[in-house]
Amino acid sequence: MEDRQAVRYDLDAWVRARVGITNADGGRGFENGTRTVQCQFCSDAGAHGWLNVERGWAGCFHPECEAFAGMPAVEYVRRVEGLRTYASTVSFLLSEFPGVGPPPPPKPVARYDDWCELPA
Repeated sequence: MEDRQAVRYDLDAWVRARVGITNADGGRGFENGTRTVQCQFCSDAGAHGWLNVERGWAGCFHPECEAFAGMPAVEYVRRVEGLRTYASTVSFLLSEFPGVGPPPPPKPVARYDDWCELPA
């Protein structure tokens, strides 16, 4: 069987270029893929918007914002860029912000060995 590379786009590059990151120095979930941003949907001046570039989810922490409940990151991009469809948004991301190389490996999970052996 042939090993195929998944076609990807770089959400991190998009959010850096189009929206701007307020936690680029680290903290507030940056290490886990969460980028805090100025929300594009509400008029609140704080950095209440967020986009997780690893899980592909976005939203706002402001309760009165339309993005408060969260949404897929592609939907967030679609609304910010003013695109009409999901397909046009994915096409835009693939052409303007293509992913580089294979997808990152999964994060390591702690491995636990048996702490005792039972008799035969």
